Amino acid sequence: MHNHIQRLNASGLLGIRELKITEFSSEDSRALKVYFDDFDSKYQEYKEILSKIELFTAIVNQRFMFKEMQISNTENRIVIQDSSGNVIKLSDLSSGEKETIALFYTLLFEAEDDTILLIDEPEMSLHIAWQGMFMDDLKNMTVLIATHSPQIINGNRNLQIDLGELYKNGLNKGK
Repeated sequence: MHNHIQRLNASGLLGIRELKITEFSSEDSRALKVYFDDFDSKYQEYKEILSKIELFTAIVNQRFMFKEMQISNTENRIVIQDSSGNVIKLSDLSSGEKETIALFYTLLFEAEDDTILLIDEPEMSLHIAWQGMFMDDLKNMTVLIATHSPQIINGNRNLQIDLGELYKNGLNKGK
């Protein structure tokens, strides 16, 4: 249960502190048992959204350098801080950082489970190192990507359809 509370707090879904009580009466034990059973039941309702929040936070923070994104349970919003703890406005992020937040938020929280994603040139605002991570973050989704970036393909040549090769081999001649 302690791990569940930590996950909920870290994701911004919960804002409770840990109790430091070390002695309980038998009445306290019975009441706590009811509370813990109820908490576990309610926790199951949060598991899917919690996993999405954790994945979203991990993807974004893997890309940010000297910054960290958190979901604030007191402000009900995304908070970005630099390594000194100063809050950074979303409007002050780079275009690639904004694109990463917007894209992965949409993919994780708004796209239906059976959606086929069509993405045109995702490399446009992405740092070259982030391009190399892009396909890994989409590995559990059905995606069709148009790209000129070998970094986006990044070791997934077996999944690539090279339109230049198709054109050269007769695609333009109706074969």
